[in-house]
Amino acid sequence: MLILFFVIVFSSMGFGLVLPPFVFVAKNLGASEMLAGFIVSSFAMGQFLATPFWGRLSDQHGRKPILVVTMAASIFAYLLMAWSDWSGSLWLLLVARFLTGLMAGNFAAATAYVADITPPEKRAQGMGMVGGAVSIGFMSGPAIGGLLSGNTAETASLFWPAIIAALMSFLTMIGILAFLRESLSAEQ
Repeated sequence: MLILFFVIVFSSMGFGLVLPPFVFVAKNLGASEMLAGFIVSSFAMGQFLATPFWGRLSDQHGRKPILVVTMAASIFAYLLMAWSDWSGSLWLLLVARFLTGLMAGNFAAATAYVADITPPEKRAQGMGMVGGAVSIGFMSGPAIGGLLSGNTAETASLFWPAIIAALMSFLTMIGILAFLRESLSAEQ
């Protein structure tokens, strides 16, 4: 359960790390306020579309493989985000943001994992742990991202927040591979 707690914390931290500079970077790359808002919201659109897909796949193939795949793709998405800032590509930024949303379906697999490993009388406690882990990640991610992104709106950068988010996704993936056992049996 402790490994799963850190999986959820690091996943939500990665999401939060890139939030503080995002609108400023999009505007610095030439986006209007409306387009910058659309790019930011593309994460939620990706997550909305992909969560049922990842949930179904985790029911069919197990929680661990889905967690590994989504973390690996998150690494790629965050590196793409860093590259979009470095190269000055607004459309690459949109693709990277949407891709991070598509990979956020790992929350569905992580929540299902908690349901798998907790007895019914302790399930509320397990889901409370999920909520607490998400909250810790959402609080600490933007704080760290704000420190890494620059001092002014004009110099805001996603490069280091995205690199750190990719690193956290990598560490999370290693933790999943090394310490997390599959929660579904072959019969399930």
